[in-house]
Amino acid sequence: MPRHFEAEGRAAGLPKGRALELLQDMADRLGPALERTLLAVGDQVPAAVSEPIASDAMQRAAQMRDLPSPI
Repeated sequence: MPRHFEAEGRAAGLPKGRALELLQDMADRLGPALERTLLAVGDQVPAAVSEPIASDAMQRAAQMRDLPSPI
């Protein structure tokens, strides 16, 4: 997975390692963003829908944080 993001980042003109830095930054910010989102939607979205989405997103974020450091 990291090679794909790195290759796409390079194709878009990003410096080497920058795509992975951005992914890790997004992963670090996801938890607080999800908390704010879940509070904002409140009862509009059933927990049976929102909880699995949030859980899966946090698992993906953990994978991003575990990637080797860029450069």
